Amino acid sequence: MEGVIDLVYRLDGQVWIADYKTDSVTERERTSRAAEYQMQARIYREAVSRCLGLDKVNFQFLFLRTGLAVQA
Repeated sequence: MEGVIDLVYRLDGQVWIADYKTDSVTERERTSRAAEYQMQARIYREAVSRCLGLDKVNFQFLFLRTGLAVQA
């Protein structure tokens, strides 16, 4: 797999990864579409966890065309 982490940020003391997706998805499709990217989420979360020495890193997919988010 090859990719680039779009955004890592801290909110309320927790670290988050945001991954931007340009898929055009509906509210009903967002969860199943995010499931297609779960391996990417696991790899990115592990990389950030190791680099920053953290036990917990949160992750969300942001579908830019529709403004929908899915926490993974």
